Amino acid sequence: MRVKRAFTLIELLVVISIIALLLAIMMPALGMVKEKAKSVVCKSQLRQMAIALQTYAGENNGKAPDFGASYGADPDGFWFVGLAPYLAGDDPYEEKMEILTCPSTKVSPDNGTYIPGTDKNGWVFQGSVKGSYGINFWVMSGSLRGFSAERRFQNFSSLRGGLPTFADSTWPDGHPDGDDQVPLDVYGGGYGGENINTRFPGSMGYGMGRFCIDRHGMAINVAMTGGSVETVDLEDLWVLKWNQLSKPNYDIVLPTGRE
Repeated sequence: MRVKRAFTLIELLVVISIIALLLAIMMPALGMVKEKAKSVVCKSQLRQMAIALQTYAGENNGKAPDFGASYGADPDGFWFVGLAPYLAGDDPYEEKMEILTCPSTKVSPDNGTYIPGTDKNGWVFQGSVKGSYGINFWVMSGSLRGFSAERRFQNFSSLRGGLPTFADSTWPDGHPDGDDQVPLDVYGGGYGGENINTRFPGSMGYGMGRFCIDRHGMAINVAMTGGSVETVDLEDLWVLKWNQLSKPNYDIVLPTGRE
């Protein structure tokens, strides 16, 4: 007569240990795959926004949305309003435009009037519009006191390919330059935390702080004129041609990251 043999306690513990070990090995790899997928979606969204900007300019005498109107009497002049018909046809002040938010970030739960984002959290603009991408201030038309007009690309449709248009950001726009200061990790929050560039982002010389964030493994995704999208390491942001006078800076040394 055959005797049924059950697992001993030791054998069961061995099996459980092996399964736990396999899971421990697989989880980081699965996390990397998941983040890679999010980055792919992020690039797709940025590409759509870059193409929408190009189309907008083609139908508006070569001009990108007017920056002066955006911060003046007409709040509806901001870039995400002008580009909405070319993206989803939504009114960003009335309906959520998901394309404005990188899937690697969380949408801010706070509906305050103006809330800057971080590396992993989106921004809030004028109390209702939420996102986590920013436009390169210098490609927009118009003028604003304190920001040199000679740095601006006045005719967007005439630009060659390879110039930054949109990127992962802590605010809807940024005005980077190759001479900008490196973000300071004042409160131990790391890139995208409360650094001097996030707290005083309106000052010339600190504009890169809105883009220098650890969102995709010490890199961000940047859309270029022509519709291409690149993953750019943070130190290489200072090499890009952000404005008419911006010169590449190859000597940038970043802090070691989060404390």
